[in-house]
Amino acid sequence: MMKKTGMTTEKMFALAAQGTTKALEFWHTTATHIGNGLVGVVNLFNPQLIVIGGGVSNNERFLFPTIKAVIQKRAMSLQASMVKIKRLSWEMTRYYRRTGSSSECVNSIKKSSLIFIR
Repeated sequence: MMKKTGMTTEKMFALAAQGTTKALEFWHTTATHIGNGLVGVVNLFNPQLIVIGGGVSNNERFLFPTIKAVIQKRAMSLQASMVKIKRLSWEMTRYYRRTGSSSECVNSIKKSSLIFIR
């Protein structure tokens, strides 16, 4: 849809920041899909931390509350209560993308159980 209209995630973020209903609905739907995908990950792997980086993490304000709510509602209660979702800063995302060392990122976070999404 976005390719056909020439819309970018940056434009959608700007529209959502202005309170545009369609943009807010877009981010809510996107976050719901991401959350639904992560429910299986949380139930299966029981991570302590899920780190989200890349361009999608720039929209933390519109994505993370819904992602967290979906996980809390749909994942097994023990696993849902234990997992944290954090944003990898844009500077760190660029560094790890440039060096290609996601494993270094994982080691630098120093958590025993995490999922890294880029």
